[in-house]
Amino acid sequence: MPTVTSFTRIKSDDAEGTVKNLKEAKKIIEKHGAEFLRVSRFHTGPWIGDWLVVVRFPNREAHGKWPGDGPQHHRRHRSLTTS
Repeated sequence: MPTVTSFTRIKSDDAEGTVKNLKEAKKIIEKHGAEFLRVSRFHTGPWIGDWLVVVRFPNREAHGKWPGDGPQHHRRHRSLTTS
């Protein structure tokens, strides 16, 4: 069965705060069935300094259980990416 992978680019100049928030997000997201959350940073190109967050779910059912696309998503996303 194919996996579901989500890519998100985050703009933040606060590396320490971003890492702290993403560590918290990793616990929450994996609790909801994600296989992993990976973070990297762009070092060249137009997105230099931005963060790339990759979340992979094992299947559509697990992804469907993640409340990240529900009505509270934007507020929660803002709280995880803002320090």
